[in-house]
Amino acid sequence: MSKECVEKVCSILKECKGVCSILEELNNSQRKKILELEKAEETKLVQFGAGIENQGAKEVLTRDVVLLITNNQNFEYRDPTIVLKANDEVVGEEISDRAKLEEIRGKPGYFMTGKSERPFVIYTHKLRGKRGVPVKFITLPFLLPHDRLRKGLENTDEINDLICGWPSRSVDLYLKQAFGIPTSDIQLGTLLVGFNVKTSEKKKIPSAKNQR
Repeated sequence: MSKECVEKVCSILKECKGVCSILEELNNSQRKKILELEKAEETKLVQFGAGIENQGAKEVLTRDVVLLITNNQNFEYRDPTIVLKANDEVVGEEISDRAKLEEIRGKPGYFMTGKSERPFVIYTHKLRGKRGVPVKFITLPFLLPHDRLRKGLENTDEINDLICGWPSRSVDLYLKQAFGIPTSDIQLGTLLVGFNVKTSEKKKIPSAKNQR
């Protein structure tokens, strides 16, 4: 595994607004523990009797390298990173677009909950028609928050498929306890960042025809 690739990604992450620290690359044992905790979360039911699934964290864990970072509330990302689905239909999602929020605020058929700057909006007019249909809160993988930062990877052939994922609450607590991160600071969160490394052996070998 290229140490230079890890250092390159770390240098880019440090430029992201709201990133407090980049702790370390997670080992196989830690990754296995995270996956076990995430699967345990899937056995629980939450609001509206909905199930939960953390597709983001599970997708990050499939990458060659997984980094743990801490972030504060200034961390910028593109929503939605959490959606509520009834079968394959979205019946709720995280929204930060001010114009969209003002358009639906106070209208019947919409219910807002959570942070005022990025509330979770439940489409109750859709949800009512899904009675008896299993619903699930799904946490999604997402990209780096800024195009400018993503462009820093464009000329690096070795780094591919970089994504981010929020850990569940139980995983967040596990990571904070394992790495000595204060659990009392409610504004300090954890984030998983994963990417693949293309080794020299995997790089495309020029054909004999192209070498003539």
